[in-house]
Amino acid sequence: MFSAFLLASGLASATAGEWEWRGAIAAQIDPSPHGVFDVGARRGAFSAQLLTDTLDVRWAPELDRGRWWVAARGEFGAAGLLISPWSDGAPDPSRALTASYGGVEGGGIRYLPRGLYAGGQLAARYYLFSAMDATTAPVPEARLLSTPEGIVGYWQESLQGWVRGGANVGPALFSPHVAAEVKARPDWTVAPRVELRAGAGMDQDYLTSTRVGGLNPYVVPLAGAGWAEFWVEDYAAARVGPEGRVPLAGGALVLGAMADLVAFRTFEQEEDAAVGLAATAQWRKERWSVEGSWGYAPWLERQEGVSPMAGWLSVGIDFP
Repeated sequence: MFSAFLLASGLASATAGEWEWRGAIAAQIDPSPHGVFDVGARRGAFSAQLLTDTLDVRWAPELDRGRWWVAARGEFGAAGLLISPWSDGAPDPSRALTASYGGVEGGGIRYLPRGLYAGGQLAARYYLFSAMDATTAPVPEARLLSTPEGIVGYWQESLQGWVRGGANVGPALFSPHVAAEVKARPDWTVAPRVELRAGAGMDQDYLTSTRVGGLNPYVVPLAGAGWAEFWVEDYAAARVGPEGRVPLAGGALVLGAMADLVAFRTFEQEEDAAVGLAATAQWRKERWSVEGSWGYAPWLERQEGVSPMAGWLSVGIDFP
């Protein structure tokens, strides 16, 4: 009874306070466009969010020197963006699949001295696939996939970085991977922005490979490419360019001109490299943000009538 009382007291403390809300609407406009619609609520350590086609229910207490979390998560229809594959410079509906999963995950992070942190996580998901109207490719069987990972990182306002490593594990599958990311932007009115990303894997496939392409925050960026146009096993990417900040309407407007340089090997072992050029703009005021970007990939392979340009628009309000 005393243990139950402690548990109830902990739950009450972790959900204390008022409900807080966030939301976002966004879209990438390219030859195979996609939209984003997010809405979320949280109270203390509890949160529930609908992230377009993904439902995420999470318990994530913040501790004095770290945090931990457990979550239930399900995506319904567009997992891995298998609904819109590309081949040879154009959307390829013959390979399109709907993909859904349900699963659980958990993990923890320990805050270390001098901006360092370390931790790990484990996710387990069960995937289901089905054909779309134009699909002619074989439909994979349902599969269980678990992903244990460890992470170490560093954070300060003008410099962040992390290295994450682990494996995708399932029946007759062991697919190790490692990825790293570094972002730097000095706190000057006009400053260079540098973002470096790299990753490597073994025995990746259509589901576990990294998505490259687009201007949205869910991929390795390549301006002008389609959203998740390339499904890669190994990659090295850089986004570099100048940014300037100016006050506007009580907030801050950040304008940038970026170049994306990406070299990669697909999970089918095809090697390629690409360059993208982007103009970016973001306005922020307290919880509100508005973002717009336009990208052009002048040397990207394209079939006739398929544009090497893409745009990204988003409006959102963050949690307090």
